[in-house]
Amino acid sequence: MTGNILTESERVLIPNSALREAIQFYLPQKSNIDVASICGDLTPGEVIDDSMLEQLFMRSRCGKLDAWEQLNQLCKDDNYVAKAYTCAVLMTTTTSLIPPDSQRAESLSRDVQRWVHEDPARSTNPHIQCFFGLCHIYGTGVNKDHSLAVSYFHDAASKGLAVAQCNLGVCFERAEGIHRDFDQAARCFLMAAQQGDPVAQCNMGVCYERGWGVSQDNEEAIRYYSMSAEQGHPSCLYYVGRFYETGRGVRVDYARAMTFYQLAIEQGHSGAAYNLARMYEMGCGVPVNVEKAIHFYHLSAATGNSEATQHIERLAVNSTGSIE
Repeated sequence: MTGNILTESERVLIPNSALREAIQFYLPQKSNIDVASICGDLTPGEVIDDSMLEQLFMRSRCGKLDAWEQLNQLCKDDNYVAKAYTCAVLMTTTTSLIPPDSQRAESLSRDVQRWVHEDPARSTNPHIQCFFGLCHIYGTGVNKDHSLAVSYFHDAASKGLAVAQCNLGVCFERAEGIHRDFDQAARCFLMAAQQGDPVAQCNMGVCYERGWGVSQDNEEAIRYYSMSAEQGHPSCLYYVGRFYETGRGVRVDYARAMTFYQLAIEQGHSGAAYNLARMYEMGCGVPVNVEKAIHFYHLSAATGNSEATQHIERLAVNSTGSIE
């Protein structure tokens, strides 16, 4: 699912300006995050430093193919921090636009390890420390060791690296290599979210939605989901759509819900396809359309959603023959 799922005539469109305005409404009032600068392209000829590579990594994880192409080009130029972040994308990708590639990730991991071995001082680079932490989480080029991963993440996070702060928060949340502590997880996510990390923003939204380490607050949840969705994070595109569909923290707006679901579907999100199918089946904001409902149930079922498969079978039995 890498192209447009719907034709332009079928899409429920919100102008880009209106979409940005809707999302910006939920940005934290005291946030120093400049979403436009986070999502912007690098200037041709601009010197690439490690912090820029971190931004390319963040954008690549959200399916920004221009950022992904830049990372890959820098790998060819033997930029080893770029190789580390390219490997990290392949390990942690959140979008079907950039599928996992364990074989290439293994090769890149070993390249970076050899580079660090040539000069051990390179191991103090927070970007490299965070990379080694991820390698030990996934067992990419090294043995899995969650406790060692936490040590790497902690060292990099203490130097202010947003990606490491987010990863450390995930370890606290999942009790990977350390005891479960939702309060600590939320603190880590907040630090990274304030630096513009879309995964941390997403995780902060989850914390507010579920009351993990913070007081449960749907309005705060959609603020953070919206920040992450602005950067293209597929799960947050889905979450924002769900909040608009159900009226959690916002007024019900089926048109906006469908738009966010469509954007998430284009990055392969199964839950968004399921929810959009249900909206077409039930006539939520649109006329009932069983054919489109079955189409989107099929997209969801393709990723193993058994409930979607059951709906397909039920609708096929009840069909009057209008389905092609």
